[in-house]
Parts: sequence; C-alpha cells; structure tokens
Amino acid sequence: MAAESVAVRVNLRREQADRLRQRARMSKVSVSTLVQQAVDTYLDEGEESDALLGLIGMFDSGLTDMAVNHDKYLVEAYEDLHLPCPPKSS
Repeated sequence: MAAESVAVRVNLRREQADRLRQRARMSKVSVSTLVQQAVDTYLDEGEESDALLGLIGMFDSGLTDMAVNHDKYLVEAYEDLHLPCPPKSS
C-alpha cells in the first residue's frame, strides 16, 4: 500500500521547473516522484550528518594540547600507519 501523500505548494524558478519537467520525461516518472525522491535524499543526508555529529567528544585521547599540536599528532598517526602524509595546506 502506498504511503499517504500530502499536497505542498512550492515555487520554483522557471529554469528549475523546465529542467525538472525535462528530467521527469527522460526518466519516465512524474515531476512529483522526482521531487519526493529529492526530498528523501536531502532528509537522509541530514540524518547521516546528525549521526556523525554525535561522535564528537565520544573519545578521549588523553592529550590536553590537541588543538595546539594537531598537525604534529596527525603526522605521527600517519607515520604509525606507514602512510604518506598529505601535503600541507596553505
């Protein structure tokens, strides 16, 4: 059984609406289906980001100067894993 739908009015720029209709024709689905898929994707991405934010502060390295010596500890971690260090950013 399909989920209940709720009508929502959204104003799009003309170019957005044209591109959306074109994509719907090419995909052989309705504009409504494309919008629903886009909303699901957007909402799912937000949930993943929220879940990752929950990891902040979960671990304690025991280091009290991580903010100051971040680069030093990162280089040491790469060396411990026998990985090449990424280039320094400017």
